[in-house]
Amino acid sequence: MDFWLHYWRASDVERFMGISKFKMDCTGSDQKRFHNSYKKGDIVWFHSIVDGEHLLLGRLVLDQKMSKQEAGEHVGRPFEASIKFDTYWVSEKPWLPIQRNVKINHIANSLDFDPYKPLPPDYNGRFFQSIRKLTHADHNLLQQEWDIWME
Repeated sequence: MDFWLHYWRASDVERFMGISKFKMDCTGSDQKRFHNSYKKGDIVWFHSIVDGEHLLLGRLVLDQKMSKQEAGEHVGRPFEASIKFDTYWVSEKPWLPIQRNVKINHIANSLDFDPYKPLPPDYNGRFFQSIRKLTHADHNLLQQEWDIWME
C-alpha cells in the first residue's frame, strides 16, 4: 500500500463545496503517477491552499479504476461535461463529505515525501503541481490530524 498527496486548486475546492451533498468518492488526473503508480488499496489524501490556509480536504482508499461513464454510474451521479478526465479511481466506502476545517499549516513543513523533498518555509500551491508520494510517517501525521478533527 502506498500513500499519496493530491492537490486541488482553490477554485476546484470552492466548486466542490458548492455542490449539495458532495462526497469524496473518486478522483481523476492526467498525471503519470495516477495511471502508472496508483493501485487498489492505496490511500490518497486531498489538500489545498485556500485563502492562505493549508487544508486537508479528505481521503480515498482506492478501489477500482474505471472510465468516466462507469465511475459516474458507480457513484450514482452523472459527471458534468466539463469534467476533463477519461479515467477515474473510485474509492471504497464510506464516502465522506469534503472537509474544509482540517488545517495543516502547522505540520506541512514536517512532511518529508518519498523521495525526500521537504517543503521550503514559504511553500505555496506550485510546490504541489505533481502528485507527491508520502512516506508512512507522513501518512501517519496526516491521519493523526484527520482523526483529531473527525472525533
